Amino acid sequence: MSHAARVMNTFSNTSPGMQLKSGLFPYLLLLSGFAGISYELLYARMLGNIIGDQWLVSAVILLTFLLGIGIGTRFAHRLWTYLWLIEIGIGLFAIGFAFSSDLIESWFYSHRFDSTQGIGVTLVQSFLLLLPPALLIGCGLPLFAGYLGRLKEGLAFAPAYFFHCLGAALTVLLVEFWLFRKLGLQATVLSIACLNILIGLFLRFGYHELRQHTPSINQYIKLPNHQLIALVLLSIASAIFQLWLVKIGELLLGPFRETFALVLSLVLLGIALGTWLVKRFQLDFRHVVIANLIGITWMIVSLGYASELYAELYPHASQNNGLLPLFKLGFLAIFSGLPAVSFGATIPALITRQNNVARESGQLLFISSLANAAGFLLMLFVLHEHVSYGGLIVIIAIISALGLISYFKYQTHAILASGASVAIVLLCQQNLWNEQLLYLGYDKLHSLAKLEKAKTKIENIDPFKGHKDVFALNTMNDGHTFLYLNGYRSMDLNRPHEQIVGAMSAMFSPRTDKALVLGVGSGATAATVGLVFDQVDAIEINSVLLEKLDLMSNYNFDILKAKNINIIHDDGIRYTKASKQKYPLIINTVTTPLYFSSSKLYTLDYLHTIKQRLTPDGVYATWVDSRIGDRGMDITLQTLRQAFEKCALSFINLEYFLLLCSDQTLALHQLDNVTKQTELNDYLIEKFSLLSNMLPYSLLSSNILNLSVGSNIPINTLDYPALEFEMTQLKRPRFKKFLNQLYAHMDIDDAGFIIAKTNPSDPMLLAVFSHQMFGDSSIPKQWRSLLLQRFSDFSYRYDASQMAYYAYLAAEADTVMAHYFYAHHLIKRQRYEEALRESLIITASNPDYRDVNYFLAICYGHMGDLNQASRYYEKELNLHPDNIYALKEMGALQLRRGHPDISLGYIDKALALEESAEHYYLRADALVALGEKAAAMKALQNSLALEPDNPLALAKINELNTM
Repeated sequence: MSHAARVMNTFSNTSPGMQLKSGLFPYLLLLSGFAGISYELLYARMLGNIIGDQWLVSAVILLTFLLGIGIGTRFAHRLWTYLWLIEIGIGLFAIGFAFSSDLIESWFYSHRFDSTQGIGVTLVQSFLLLLPPALLIGCGLPLFAGYLGRLKEGLAFAPAYFFHCLGAALTVLLVEFWLFRKLGLQATVLSIACLNILIGLFLRFGYHELRQHTPSINQYIKLPNHQLIALVLLSIASAIFQLWLVKIGELLLGPFRETFALVLSLVLLGIALGTWLVKRFQLDFRHVVIANLIGITWMIVSLGYASELYAELYPHASQNNGLLPLFKLGFLAIFSGLPAVSFGATIPALITRQNNVARESGQLLFISSLANAAGFLLMLFVLHEHVSYGGLIVIIAIISALGLISYFKYQTHAILASGASVAIVLLCQQNLWNEQLLYLGYDKLHSLAKLEKAKTKIENIDPFKGHKDVFALNTMNDGHTFLYLNGYRSMDLNRPHEQIVGAMSAMFSPRTDKALVLGVGSGATAATVGLVFDQVDAIEINSVLLEKLDLMSNYNFDILKAKNINIIHDDGIRYTKASKQKYPLIINTVTTPLYFSSSKLYTLDYLHTIKQRLTPDGVYATWVDSRIGDRGMDITLQTLRQAFEKCALSFINLEYFLLLCSDQTLALHQLDNVTKQTELNDYLIEKFSLLSNMLPYSLLSSNILNLSVGSNIPINTLDYPALEFEMTQLKRPRFKKFLNQLYAHMDIDDAGFIIAKTNPSDPMLLAVFSHQMFGDSSIPKQWRSLLLQRFSDFSYRYDASQMAYYAYLAAEADTVMAHYFYAHHLIKRQRYEEALRESLIITASNPDYRDVNYFLAICYGHMGDLNQASRYYEKELNLHPDNIYALKEMGALQLRRGHPDISLGYIDKALALEESAEHYYLRADALVALGEKAAAMKALQNSLALEPDNPLALAKINELNTM
């Protein structure tokens, strides 16, 4: 006899044929569970590909399955003879769905599009489409349990429930992490559908006897009301717990589809294990709820420790793509496994006797499903928006405790025990729960060092929660504010990145009549475009962001007051498919593909949709993030190559790049319109000393699609979302290889072709402007290298262009920052009188501006006014005692003034901060002046140890030896 048959005990009929059927039946049950739950994942993906991932659509999908399965379980017993047909029907429906996606999409978008009302029609359509398979799937488990009761003496529901849920849990892992990634979406659906049909055929031709004797619909045991109330309460708590765990998973593990799959798998494994424990140890409802309350307390206590353990082990686990999902599942199991098991054991703990298994289990599953739906709605529409995640744990504990009280008919000992348990949970939540951990960003848990650094850098978190989404404004201790979305930390709002995206995209648009912006976010990009264009449609999926745009008015030109910007709450995919408008400019500024739903906007399918919304000469702008890695960038370029003829590339910063794509030759059509936009230019100048007419010098390539990509690079499609898969398993979240290829691809003539219309037009500004933006980093170094090869008098040209640029910037911008840049470069060229003038301009506006006192001291010192120089060095060191350069220069100055003892004090402070050959040489000079020859010789030897060929130190040693 098979192992599965032994686990389920000996069946009553001992004929060889019946023994074979009895041994095979658990496997059919396992495979039915395998197939059933997969459709919730697969239909959600397929429907999301058609109408987007807006939370209301996702909610309707889940609710449809909950209600459909619940209703199906309630009336399953009436379909006793048709289990085989139900299984075949599930498979046929899936096949029809897979081959009719174009027809289904046409049906969804056949109604007249209205951005305010169309979503309601879409929700009804989604419900009607998914209700039939949900009803059929719901009928399966009670009927399988009833059939099993005919094959086996004793309690049948528990083993049926165990095998069904075990199969479902294995399905989630197998489909998400293997089958889907091997076959693609459509082929995976067809494979699962064939499995359902095969199960149906086995049931039809192999279990004819079981269908002959329909059980009486009146023979079932009805649970007492107090137990049904307990079941309802625990089911509500279970739904809240599951959605809570999905959000915690997103915040800690990342906002990926696989995170939902891992949580779902854990919940199903919890049901299977809970069912086995109930049967094995004869546990009752009381034991289940007590275990539940203990598990809830453990989650509160363990969050900090579990997060640190996860961060410590993640670098090792991430080296193996197959191990990483299991590692994440293990983390979830350690953190929340006990509540998952206890909630899963609820129904088996209530079914202690068997009469009509199909009807009794169906009744309980029906009640539980409806209560799950109620808990789901309660969480979405009330709790998530208004209660912290720590507070939600307490609410789950309270509902579970009320279930225990109801089970014991409100007896005093149950009330006291439940009250004490809730009090312990509340006490732990108040003292041990660390809500801040959830808002650091999931990538900060990828190493213990990153986690600890993130904890120390964050100063304030201002969270806002909606029905499903959460965003926060995270303020760091350096004053910078970051936008945080569902576990992902987005761009720094104090940087001009979003304004640059809007301005650069607008410059390349063939016209300025109307534009489409996908992803409002902080509102900065859409508002920037709105300053140039007559009309802007801005789409945002996150309703919480839209409600709080006023909090970011300092960054978005007060977008809510802009009459020409139409802000639409919708999914970008749905809007672009439903809308019939054409735009000369479409900007994709949604969150990076590191965020799961955003990766759809980088698929070839969506690029084809975008081209339908573009005018023939239109431009599509999208940005890429270095954190997608080399392969992620290769996938992006490979996909763009299938859709567009040309894609220019410019930098936003060293990690973010802007792609400008079109089928026509790209040109700066709107350069004058952008550079003459007063409000935009005033903002860029005041905040960043950035001149908009310099932005074209950020161009790195007029067509990056000519760049070669690696071998075996897949195209990113909805059927095979290769980019999404890559984002979940990044090992090196930077594209070093791509940058090396880019640098080799950069060409002065190529960039000059685009920037020829700029004023001033000077190829040297490619290096000068990038140096202003990034300092002495790889991009300006590459431009300097190319310019050096082109121009024999490069040094002279570059120096002249750099000084002309900073003089121009100081004159045009006339900001403290612009004068600072100019003064800095004047000092580097030893033009101290001009530098002094610029520094005094800075001091007049802000006497304590960074380094200005240092600048003044240097200028006065080199101009011979040692008293003034000393005064400003002292002022600088009072403000910044650790300024090594000021300490060194003050030491040298005091030596010039004849105060070697004072000089030595400053030099020693500089040495304490940084050992350098120059510092030791200065120390030797001071010691010589004090007559301490031996100490001076030792300082010189230290200088030579750091810089062996220093001629000054060698000469000084020879001088001391002859004294």
